[in-house]
Amino acid sequence: MSRAIFVPLATGQQGQALSKELLRRGYAVKSLTRNLQSPKAIELTKLGAELIEGQISSADDVHAALAGVDAVWLALPASLDEVGTGRAIIDAARSKGIKQFVYSSVARTGEHESFPGWSDSYPLSWYWTQKAALEDAVRGAGFESWTILRPAFFTQNSCRPVVDFLYPGLTTEHVLRVAYRPETRLDLVDTAGIASAGANAFDSPAKFHGKRLALGSEKLTAQEIADALGRITGHAIKVVYLNDDEVKEAQKLGPIVDSQVWHRDVGYNVDLAACRENNFKTSTMAEVLTKEQLGW
Repeated sequence: MSRAIFVPLATGQQGQALSKELLRRGYAVKSLTRNLQSPKAIELTKLGAELIEGQISSADDVHAALAGVDAVWLALPASLDEVGTGRAIIDAARSKGIKQFVYSSVARTGEHESFPGWSDSYPLSWYWTQKAALEDAVRGAGFESWTILRPAFFTQNSCRPVVDFLYPGLTTEHVLRVAYRPETRLDLVDTAGIASAGANAFDSPAKFHGKRLALGSEKLTAQEIADALGRITGHAIKVVYLNDDEVKEAQKLGPIVDSQVWHRDVGYNVDLAACRENNFKTSTMAEVLTKEQLGW
């Protein structure tokens, strides 16, 4: 009988990629979804995944979904309730006697206090402290095997609908407005690569036990990103670099520019050579994205 993996958000960016990779390798996949009739849920069901209607915020739903599961994958979207949701899933997995847990965090987690100007009021401080708290919870839970993956910025963030939130105007005006400098390089990682790393951990629990692996595929400037997307879409994409005053104004509108300032001034700093040494599957934006996937 194949091992069963619980993937709480199988229709999300990472969850969908991992579910497909696990199914391809012969694993059974279980997940919770709020909508069994969504296109992504239907696709995964046809591929053989077992999707159960429910919510990861419901302890009863999570406990029910963990029945018969051998290992758990966890990747949560950033939110103010991330730690509470994550710890509840960790506790449920321990109560069920599950032996392996793989958590997808983010590159540079645990280093936040070394960021220039770090304080409780640091932009997005809640994001970094929650990621660190969940990593601590995974390490301290007592699983027979635990692995933490630390991916950089998703290549698939250039796809709709996410891209319209992160880069307003890119898909409609074909203008990439960023708080970067021309020399800023953004560490990117393909979600299929994250899925491959996660599946490798499930393949070899002992080998990957205690590992904390930063994941990246390439490092691109804003102009290189624009050029790559331009070749895929057929649109000429212009890069506009916000000046300091424009950055300050944009920061008043939400956290997106805060994250770009962090990319510019701190960055993920993923060691791509180390990724290759760990047999991490790396694919570039030009290799993995299509116009159909981008949706614009």
